[in-house]
Amino acid sequence: MLNLIPVIVSAQQTIKPSDKPLLLNAEQQRDIHDHIIESIRLQSMWMTLMAEPISEKRSRFFFEQILSNDWLSPAVRPAFDRMLTPHLSNLRTMFPQVEQQARKELERRQQTLPNTSWLELDESPAVVQPVSYPSPLTFKRFFTSAHAAPNRDPHLTLVDGPMGGAMHTGGGSMTQSSDKGSSTLSMTLDTLAVDNEHVGSDDGYGFGIDTEAKDKSVSGGGKFGMRIRAVVLSCPTAEGIVSGDAKLTVDLSSSVTEGGQTTISRKVESVTAQTEGQVTDEARLKEIRVDVTLVSEMTSRGGGLVNHATAVRAMVKAVLDPGGGILQMSAPTCTVSQGTHGISGVLGGDCLSMARKGVDIIAYLAKKAYGEAEEKWNKPDDQQNGNECVKLHFTPPTKTEEVAPGQSTDVKAEIRTVKSAQPTWGRLSEIEDYRGGHASPASVGTAPQTPAVFRFVAPSDLGDPNDPPGFYVNKGTSRAGRIKSKNLWQMAAPSLVLEFDSMIVGTVQYGKSHARAVVPLRYTRERGYVGQGPLYYETVPSLMAPCIVIVEGKGTTTFDVTAGLPQLRNGAVVDYGLFIRPGDTDEIARVTPCKGPPPPPVLTSFWSGLFNITRFGTFNWQLAGFPMNGWTIVNQGDVLATKIMTTNCGKLCKETTTMTLKRKSRSTAQPAGGGP
Repeated sequence: MLNLIPVIVSAQQTIKPSDKPLLLNAEQQRDIHDHIIESIRLQSMWMTLMAEPISEKRSRFFFEQILSNDWLSPAVRPAFDRMLTPHLSNLRTMFPQVEQQARKELERRQQTLPNTSWLELDESPAVVQPVSYPSPLTFKRFFTSAHAAPNRDPHLTLVDGPMGGAMHTGGGSMTQSSDKGSSTLSMTLDTLAVDNEHVGSDDGYGFGIDTEAKDKSVSGGGKFGMRIRAVVLSCPTAEGIVSGDAKLTVDLSSSVTEGGQTTISRKVESVTAQTEGQVTDEARLKEIRVDVTLVSEMTSRGGGLVNHATAVRAMVKAVLDPGGGILQMSAPTCTVSQGTHGISGVLGGDCLSMARKGVDIIAYLAKKAYGEAEEKWNKPDDQQNGNECVKLHFTPPTKTEEVAPGQSTDVKAEIRTVKSAQPTWGRLSEIEDYRGGHASPASVGTAPQTPAVFRFVAPSDLGDPNDPPGFYVNKGTSRAGRIKSKNLWQMAAPSLVLEFDSMIVGTVQYGKSHARAVVPLRYTRERGYVGQGPLYYETVPSLMAPCIVIVEGKGTTTFDVTAGLPQLRNGAVVDYGLFIRPGDTDEIARVTPCKGPPPPPVLTSFWSGLFNITRFGTFNWQLAGFPMNGWTIVNQGDVLATKIMTTNCGKLCKETTTMTLKRKSRSTAQPAGGGP
């Protein structure tokens, strides 16, 4: 077997406390050999139980295995059989009812305690005791106490380990009496609600059996606990690391009193590991590194037996493929203790076989948990927003970069983790055009310091500004997972400029007024194009004669575009529905000398009054502006459309107003501040 398992030298060097061969005499070697062979047999038994996919069958198999007494050492089996055999029928009859009680209670606790743990610490911070069910004992973490002397009665110390969520426990028990005595069966089922950051499972089984002969000649019981845990992070880090832990722990103890003598036996088998998965740039699990610790403890005493306590601890590192196959394994280092004496070093083939069995168990657990996590990070479209592992980040962000028709710009893209927003290594592909926009290349790699770069080309007709051209990135794989499909980048709706030029000549009040504005427009989702700018106006008398009203004045007021809703047909703009609201102008009206002294001049709003009076009936109070429809589409150079209006102001004036809608360019300038 050794030549099939490459040795990881670095891993071997880190295992303590010694890498020297153990120096054991023949009796010690035989004893340790028997212990390890028994441990391997038990590990195989536990692995068979663990592989049962249906939990009800698994608990039944576990229960039957306990009744079979195969887990006991040969020296204590006779006493256990005499205690248990008369009650086997009753125990098997009670099992379905007790299990049903336990499962109902487990379901109740899962519904009523979704986010809280029902465990609390007692006086020892390392020991966890159940609150609600002091009897039967609930097995939470099946580790032996580090301070328990080998010659004391065996007991269970329940050490709380890493928890990914709330622990729920269901318990049930039943007692039956017959002409042979009484028997009690108790059972607990544990499950840990894994939180959103982890996937996997953490389940436990606990059994208690107590029997007593009617004449009290023999009595005793057993306590049995099993915990199966495999939990990993649901998302890799930016470096492609997925950490987790796995364990299979079984703790069994029996105590039989017969003829005034008590025989005690106990076995603890635990295989625990810290795990670390490595993910490729294609979001596929490459390998799983495991750091495994095996502990096998057997204790028996009383009943005329020689007090005996042996513990073997093995430490080994291995590299697994995604299917759980062993790619590499270090030479295990074992520690052996008998009674209070401990020696450490490297055992021969026995230790290697024991370690290999332990790695097989961890491999079985790890491949299931990592398989579940890999499926999650590769199916982001099945996750709610925010629960996926990675997202695609564009620079510049979508709808922030303007691109002229037919022109191009560079768009950077990188895959970032959702949790820490860290860039990772990966590849983007399946690029799809959107509304005439086009991006290339079709596939490109990305890394933390070198994001992917796409060259985006805008179409000649930009179409609906509410839904501008762009491109999709439909596939992205990385060390930290896969991005959702349909990642859309869009150019910004083009900024526009409205050039407004109006000439009004009064026919009742004699003034000639010229008003001009250049208003930059930005696109908003709520109202389309909006903007504000200054309106410059200058009014001079249009006629000088006696006994007439002349108007003059100049200044600056406001000009608002309160909404701009382009109308489309077959994807092209056919009209620009702008709404405008010029501010009030301030001019002076006075009467030229006629007879006698003229009246004093008065303030008037000549240009704005005449402009507004013509359109007053069309004013849109909701959008707070005059509608300007009926544009002539030009689409030449920067000029998009023009609109010319002529009116007689209800015989009060002659108006000619020209509006030109352009794409914003660097050459666009405001009119001089001194006037039109």
